[in-house]
Amino acid sequence: MTINMIRRTFKEIALLLALSLLVAAATYTVRDDVPVLFSKNSAPTLQAPMNMPTAPAPLTPEQAHEAFTTEDVLFVDGRDNFDYDMGHIPGALNIPLHEATADPAILAVLPKDRHLVVYCSNDLCGKAQKLAALLTERGYRADTFPGGYQEWTTHGWKTEEALQ
Repeated sequence: MTINMIRRTFKEIALLLALSLLVAAATYTVRDDVPVLFSKNSAPTLQAPMNMPTAPAPLTPEQAHEAFTTEDVLFVDGRDNFDYDMGHIPGALNIPLHEATADPAILAVLPKDRHLVVYCSNDLCGKAQKLAALLTERGYRADTFPGGYQEWTTHGWKTEEALQ
């Protein structure tokens, strides 16, 4: 086989490949039953199925405080009773994560028609996210305040202690 024959073979292969791509692209643009893979006009979005609740959203300190002052929201403290008794966001209900996990019936005290904001100690504490996910799975509208009680007090916002 000479070098000219090899070059001719590669040219034929390249030509066949180019024609195949051209036919595929033309078919793709003409057919209606082929899903659109790329669109310049829209970015891909993920949506939960209609019967599935959305995941809890993390609120910034400002969003949490604004919700506290302007909305009909109920704060849920996921910390242990001792921490709650030492201080909490005013009006917050104390539902420790370990109690809610052991007996989900305890969640029945929470109204399903109100926006819940779940918090714990600080952004290193994962209790708020876990409790909010548990609430969301059970049909509650729950978001998290990751900064928790520590972030709240850092801003100097009003707190209260449990009644002695």
